[in-house]
Amino acid sequence: ELAEWAAAGDDDGSEVVLDDAEVRAVQHRAAVASTVLLANPGQAPPWSVESAGRVALIGPYADVGRPQGGGSARVTPAWVAPIRRTLIERGLDVTWTPGCSIERYHAPLEGDIEMLIVDDHGVERTVRTRRTAAFWQDEPADGLGRTFGARLSTRWTPDVDGTWTIGVRSVGTCTVSIDGETVLTIAEDDRGGSFFTYGSPERVASIDLVAGREVLVEIDYPIAPHPGIRALSVGFRPPAANDPVADAVALAAGADRVLLVVGTDDDWETESEDRDDIALPGRQDELIAAVAAANPNTVVVVNAGSPVAMPWLDSVAAVMQIWFPGGAIGSALADVLLGVHDPGGRLPVTFPRHLADTPAAGHHPGRDGHAVYAEGRAIGHRWYLSQVIDPLFWFGHGLSYTTTDWSTPEVTGAPDDGVTVRLRVTNTGDRTGVDVVQVYVESPEPDGSDQGITRFVGCAKVELAPGESRDVAIAIGARRFMAWHEGRWVVPTGAHRLLVGRSAGDTGLAARFEV
Repeated sequence: ELAEWAAAGDDDGSEVVLDDAEVRAVQHRAAVASTVLLANPGQAPPWSVESAGRVALIGPYADVGRPQGGGSARVTPAWVAPIRRTLIERGLDVTWTPGCSIERYHAPLEGDIEMLIVDDHGVERTVRTRRTAAFWQDEPADGLGRTFGARLSTRWTPDVDGTWTIGVRSVGTCTVSIDGETVLTIAEDDRGGSFFTYGSPERVASIDLVAGREVLVEIDYPIAPHPGIRALSVGFRPPAANDPVADAVALAAGADRVLLVVGTDDDWETESEDRDDIALPGRQDELIAAVAAANPNTVVVVNAGSPVAMPWLDSVAAVMQIWFPGGAIGSALADVLLGVHDPGGRLPVTFPRHLADTPAAGHHPGRDGHAVYAEGRAIGHRWYLSQVIDPLFWFGHGLSYTTTDWSTPEVTGAPDDGVTVRLRVTNTGDRTGVDVVQVYVESPEPDGSDQGITRFVGCAKVELAPGESRDVAIAIGARRFMAWHEGRWVVPTGAHRLLVGRSAGDTGLAARFEV
């Protein structure tokens, strides 16, 4: 839509400037269109404001939500519609509790913190920062060299009595002292656990603190060469109080419905580091299972950028995947949850049941510095089909609030010239909804072997009012039937099968070609 507006402005030479409302509208529609309803066995959503009753809003992302990923996947959003505030504004009776934390690392202290930076030539700069953390990819300040160190100090007052833990990560040596006494030191060669593998794993120590008694926190980061990233993070975590999962269960038991928002952050799924597993981090799986046992009318919303395991899937009323949907996170979720719009998304990846099922599991992380891609071209849904592995959800999967009926596909053309698939889609339900007709091609291998891989080659997405029908035509070019063989693209000899369906695991034969 942005491109269409820009093109319209070019016709008369004028410049198109979108106001905030127009930009937000586009972002909102994109977030709705990408929301995937993964499961809805109890026909739980859509809710209505009138029938929702008391809603227990639970989860580490249930308050605001996480609009974006991290690192190179993040910019600063101009606006954010928080989940809890938006649901309340829509008229729902909402009570919130986080249920658990997904913090992988101890959270840095925040405040007015003094940092002295010194390079190897003795040049000094004093700067003010807001956190007991720092990250440098270039020189730390004007006039300073790339071989430098830093010293941070701040006075901090704990608000809880007891044994706190302190977590420290750094690239190179780092020493943390409390009231002049060394609490923890990271060694120079402690590497491979943070800051894109340049830094150490988080090292943890315990310290007894008194609520209301101020302490002096000092962080010494000695002068050292810049290996590409220089960084440190020093955080504190209070002693455990009440069990947050138990608090969530109590809230869920007294509610009519539960909306449980879980997910990941850029400490768990990030560039330059593989995930160790596909489980939701922290106690989130435990939280979902316990809450669903207390209130089966639980809708789970997964606010994450990649697949996660769902051992609790059969015990909840519905599951949605909202990814990292941008600033419209709360408004888009409210629209889908309340049935203002149909969830329009379909999975662009396959969700495995177990990490061991994935294509690379058998040969990751390699040996002797070499990674072998033993799955060949059988990646994603191709792998699960070729290995006859039933995943959690197939590529292309996504449900609607309505039902649709398709006519028998009509296929014209041939693989070496391209084919066209035509069919009629009819909304047989009582709600406006979205459907996606998907086309796959299974071609033989160019070396003459009988069976090739199954490739996704095209789709048509339609939104239909109740009772409405629409004809769709999906053109599949000859290139989609080709394979690279002996230095050129060829249409392999043999039988080509064209499949039509609603996901990679839900297709039927529409045509067969002999080349």
